[in-house]
Amino acid sequence: MQSWAVVCWVLVVLVGADECPDGGRCQEGGTCCSSPADGFRCCPFDQAECCEDHVHCCPADTSCHTATSSCVNATVSIPWAERVSAERPSVSKSFRMIRSSMDEDSENACPDLSRCPAEFSCLKALTKFGCCPVAKGISCSDGIHCCPEGHQCSIDSRSCVKKEFESTVLCNDGVSECPNGMTCCETADGKWGCCPMPKAVCCDDKEHCCAEGTTCDTKNMKCISTSTKEQLPMWAKFPARRRADWERQKGNDVPCNETAACPDGYTCCKTKDGGWGCCHHKEAVCCKDFEHCCPKGTTCNLPKKSCDDDLGSVPWVEKVPTIPRKDVQLQVKDVPCDGTTGCPDGTTCCKTQQGGWACCPLTEAVCCEDHLHCCPKGQKCNLAAQTCDDGLLSVPLAKKIPSIPRKDVQLQVKDVPCDPTHACPDGNTCCKNTADIWACCPLPEAVCCSDRIHCCPKGYTCTGQGSCLQNSKLNWHNWNLFFADKKKTQTL
Repeated sequence: MQSWAVVCWVLVVLVGADECPDGGRCQEGGTCCSSPADGFRCCPFDQAECCEDHVHCCPADTSCHTATSSCVNATVSIPWAERVSAERPSVSKSFRMIRSSMDEDSENACPDLSRCPAEFSCLKALTKFGCCPVAKGISCSDGIHCCPEGHQCSIDSRSCVKKEFESTVLCNDGVSECPNGMTCCETADGKWGCCPMPKAVCCDDKEHCCAEGTTCDTKNMKCISTSTKEQLPMWAKFPARRRADWERQKGNDVPCNETAACPDGYTCCKTKDGGWGCCHHKEAVCCKDFEHCCPKGTTCNLPKKSCDDDLGSVPWVEKVPTIPRKDVQLQVKDVPCDGTTGCPDGTTCCKTQQGGWACCPLTEAVCCEDHLHCCPKGQKCNLAAQTCDDGLLSVPLAKKIPSIPRKDVQLQVKDVPCDPTHACPDGNTCCKNTADIWACCPLPEAVCCSDRIHCCPKGYTCTGQGSCLQNSKLNWHNWNLFFADKKKTQTL
């Protein structure tokens, strides 16, 4: 049986107090004094003299006089002071992970078939897997340390900060959720599943997922690294948890625009594509990278990927997708087939034998040539066998259902008309592209750049360096145009 050694490390950063080597601290104006019995204690004097009895101390520029229990110098003699206990820090030590082994006697198996002791948790380390000496741990970014569940690692991975709340990852339907640190991926039935890793790649088979920085090879059931071409096993998703009605009704959603919102207690922040994301902080600071945010009263530190204030730094937060606004949810969730007909959310419009519309109960489905059936995205209709094939497996054809009248027709008046036959979504600006065709800038009242490829926010000027300039002070990356919808304004 292999023996296990655990080494603990700690690094505490505190401002406005005297920091002791063991992680404790003394009040501002105090001094840490070593004590063989109990580590460090505090002397109530700045730059104090620590007495040899390890119990008392004296002010600076004086000496401890043990015989008289006093502090003396050439002019004064005052009673010495007794030391007091140091305050313990608000953060706890992080644990250094130990190497996992191939010992068959160990009870906790890792995904790579290495093992950890039963009371340890198996976590992803720098190269393979390591053992964290807590039953439920989280791996720190350095791949060497770990923290208990319910904590987050400090920027340097040496300390564990207890979370104020246990957050979850909200999926795009606004109802399903996954545990924090995981990724929402859509399933074949139009619902949502959870991939057990952050920023995961959702595979086209809608059953598996791969780690960030890899691509899915569904034919061979492998994840291929984009940098090293290393082949890794695919991960299976598990069903996402659907929030109960009482959970969805509590609090008031924070509206971002006419259709998107964030949960109560979140903050709306713009994304790179001009849309909206949600920051898991109230009155948060939206970072200029359009991907992260920080708590109120802190500043985004882009190079360090942290949120800074006068007391220290905490990790910044990645934004999550918005949810449909409850007050317009029934209108915006229909899938439009034409100007008057639509299908329910999560379905696909397919033509009928009569030239009308029907609905396939799958997202982004393939409409079969018989105008009666349909297949999941990425599969082909096999009408002879009445199946949907993708080279790996076959599933039965799905029957289409009748379409419904569109509920969102009245929302089309919010479109931005470019001409009688072209329009852009609300909050966009019409710009001509290089082919002299209407395109859309994802910003309201935007400035169309002369290259007919980019655009800039209102009040900015396009530069030849691919950026937007305002008052010769602030530079922003400009935005790419996308094609405007044809005939969208005919329903006005």
